[in-house]
Amino acid sequence: MNSTIKLHPGQSAFRTKLLLLVTLLVLSLTLTVFAAKPAHAATATLTVVNPKIALGDGLTISGTGFASGEKIALWVTTPDGRALDGAYLNASADGTFSNFSNPEYTFQGSPGTWHVTVQGLVSNEIASAPFQVMAPTLQATGLVLGPLVVVLFSGEGWLKGDRVQVWITDPATGKVYSDQSSYAWATTNGEIPASPGLVILFEGKPGTYAITVAGTTNVIESTTFTAS
Repeated sequence: MNSTIKLHPGQSAFRTKLLLLVTLLVLSLTLTVFAAKPAHAATATLTVVNPKIALGDGLTISGTGFASGEKIALWVTTPDGRALDGAYLNASADGTFSNFSNPEYTFQGSPGTWHVTVQGLVSNEIASAPFQVMAPTLQATGLVLGPLVVVLFSGEGWLKGDRVQVWITDPATGKVYSDQSSYAWATTNGEIPASPGLVILFEGKPGTYAITVAGTTNVIESTTFTAS
């Protein structure tokens, strides 16, 4: 014999309320679970405070969007794509850092466009920004005095205090005019030559020549001048 359970109107209303209560309870627990997950950190940003860097100077950066107090790795990438280890720093309580620089890390060579990258070791947030290591400048003038060509040269932005070798090339013949005394010292401001009135003399004729200056960190600049 089949048994049939009949619900009275009051029982049916109670059952509906019970189902509604269970549904609301499950929904509340689901929302609680999602709310309990830590919020994802805001997208990290990175700013290079000094985007144009002279040879011998360091890098200063600021950033936002990291986890509170987390350790952050920093590295730089050279113009030819080589990644170089830089430093570690810590974010503040609000996930930022400001005007960070590593005094032991300076840019001695490889002028061009570099990139600096930071990555949070907890949040895994990553940000990158470009900066320029500026190439030094070089100017020269030439004057013919009888059998001699007198060359005066100058430049800025060289590695501070560096010894630079100087030579002259005749583009027409490929002949190089240089000796062991053809060098100059950059000043503490990165200017060459350090000695006022320093000139280069060689036996030559009127015409166009090239002057090349090379620092000890393989920073080389050339320019042409006309001797007349």
